[in-house]
Amino acid sequence: MQNGKLNISPTSVNPQAKNHKPKLHYLEITELRVNHYSNKLKSLYYLRHYYDTHLLEIRQDTRTIQELLVQNSVKTIMIYTHVLNRKLGVNIAI
Repeated sequence: MQNGKLNISPTSVNPQAKNHKPKLHYLEITELRVNHYSNKLKSLYYLRHYYDTHLLEIRQDTRTIQELLVQNSVKTIMIYTHVLNRKLGVNIAI
């Protein structure tokens, strides 16, 4: 963690990646939650959804997000897309 930001990339979250270190990420996330964002990141469950939304914001494709976060259905990712579009004021029918 540097300057209150996590050093987690989509590849480092992937369990098949060589540099996958879940315990290290958990400790970084816990430190971030306690020291910087205690109001926003109340649980790791919330953080997962926060991360999903962030990946969509940076235009990561939905299939990659599904694989990285082991989502069972693309429908879940599409819900994030819908919410993100509403937040940005985009009117797209799903």
